[in-house]
Amino acid sequence: MQIKYACIFIFFFILLIINSVFPKSIFSQSCSEYVRIDIYRCDFDPNPETGECGEVIYDYIDTKVRCVWDNETKSCLSLWGICSSNDSCVKNNGKCFCTASVVDCNIIGGGTPPPGGCTTTTPSITSIQWGVPNANKVTINFNGGVGGNRNDIAFGKNKGNVDTKCAFSTVGCVSDLNVTSPLIVNKNLFATGTVYYFKVWNIAGSCTKSSNIKQDISSCEISPNTMNFGIGGPSQLLTSEVVSTNVWLSSPTDVKVTFNTSPTGIASVSPASETNSYPYRTSVSPVSVGTTNASSNVYLDNVLSCTATNPTVVNVTSNTPSCTLSLSPSNLIRTEGASPVTFTATVTPVNGSVESVRFTSSNTNAATVTTPDNSGPTYTTTATIANNVNSQQVTTITAYARVGGVVDLCYDTSILTVNDSIPSNSPWWQVVDGDVTTEEDIISEVPSDNVFIADGAGGFPGVPVYGTSLDTVSGGISSLSWNANTLTSQPRIFDYAYFEALIPDAVVGNGDTYDGYEWNIISNPTATLNTTNFGNRKVIYFIDGNLNIDGNITLDNGVGFFVAFVSGNITINPNVTNIEGMYLTDGTFNTSGTIAFNGRGSL
Repeated sequence: MQIKYACIFIFFFILLIINSVFPKSIFSQSCSEYVRIDIYRCDFDPNPETGECGEVIYDYIDTKVRCVWDNETKSCLSLWGICSSNDSCVKNNGKCFCTASVVDCNIIGGGTPPPGGCTTTTPSITSIQWGVPNANKVTINFNGGVGGNRNDIAFGKNKGNVDTKCAFSTVGCVSDLNVTSPLIVNKNLFATGTVYYFKVWNIAGSCTKSSNIKQDISSCEISPNTMNFGIGGPSQLLTSEVVSTNVWLSSPTDVKVTFNTSPTGIASVSPASETNSYPYRTSVSPVSVGTTNASSNVYLDNVLSCTATNPTVVNVTSNTPSCTLSLSPSNLIRTEGASPVTFTATVTPVNGSVESVRFTSSNTNAATVTTPDNSGPTYTTTATIANNVNSQQVTTITAYARVGGVVDLCYDTSILTVNDSIPSNSPWWQVVDGDVTTEEDIISEVPSDNVFIADGAGGFPGVPVYGTSLDTVSGGISSLSWNANTLTSQPRIFDYAYFEALIPDAVVGNGDTYDGYEWNIISNPTATLNTTNFGNRKVIYFIDGNLNIDGNITLDNGVGFFVAFVSGNITINPNVTNIEGMYLTDGTFNTSGTIAFNGRGSL
């Protein structure tokens, strides 16, 4: 018994040392549902060989327990910092409570839950629906499990990042907290033809269960849309649009693409299968005359994920040459004596090469053309506009291609109308302090004493950017004559459908107010705006149809905002003299009348 008491003395001496070295934050490393406290005491003689106590007892404390209950002595172990020395410890329903102090779980902290303490169940992702409930949405369906307080989700094209709920980076990775199924997100979060990964968590405090990662493909189309061959012609590459380089931060390990043709015997594919070698491509070669469809199947972890819904049409013909020709611009109006116009012929040959393109003008009283052009790869002519036509003249500009030794194998036409001198009251249009951009022509019958783009408040004009021609008739371009004859490219089409897809999900009807803006979504063949002063309001109109503006539209400078997105045409009443705001139309912007019309904003 002397040894036993000595051991008990050593035990409390150790507690005193621990208490002096480790303050009350000894249990503050983490906060879980339960805290495990190990209590060392000697109930009997220690091990004669090691001198260690013969028993270790422990208790689990839930987050509401304020002190440890030694199930033999029923005393508070205040040395551990759970209760102060002045607190009393009361046993209640098998647990020990401090009666004089309240200590938060974050102060106690630490430990692990007892067996059976984590009762949440594992969630699972059941399906990914692309284009549901509409073409601009994606629906994620999942079983959130039971026992949790909330569900979190993460998705992206980097598998390792998704597995950590976007902890590595948010680039290409989206996480959302406290979500419910079905979860509907915007489709613009996903790129076309890309492997994406999805994971959901069921969370109850520190008790968390997560689903397996589900992977899916946003689409698996192939390109190009068509292939044309002559017998004996060279092979061409067919590409599957699956993108799978972002798998576990390294090369793909789980993607396979197979290629095939149907019916067979017209064209061959090699290789027929590509595994983990983005981009996934095969060479298509002509075999016999006919038409076949080339397609692809995409497998994730050897499970068929999707099949290309739009196969590539493969046409194999004999060696007889053929071609298609497109002449642009397709329809022009000029005034006598206007600057020369350039017409461009784009030729696509089959079973032969383009040798030259010749041009003709059906009415030389309207315009004459230069011919032929054999320089390629694009073929042009310069049309010289006639002077003193006296009355309107119309000519047909025609381009003929010589391919594989066959003269005039394909052709295309364009109509050029030449008007006589401009009446003194002819309408014209002008821009102030802004740019004008078009892929084809800019035409404004500017009087000789004026310019097309006037200087703005900063003392400089904008720049006209055009792909074909710029005609300001007798007027000037601007004070500095800046202009750019160049084609522009824009990978994204900013049309009505693009902006409609950006409408927040919270906006569901006409007249909704969201984020400080008034939303009006109208689906009518024709909508009408009368005279309106929007003042300092911020108003957005989406009109799936035509818009007639029958009155002036005004705003307060610097504070008011108005924009109209129109899928059809915008027509201005002849009596309207002024509109302000931003206007986008997929159709035409029409004005008429005998009085000046002014627009301030963007068109």
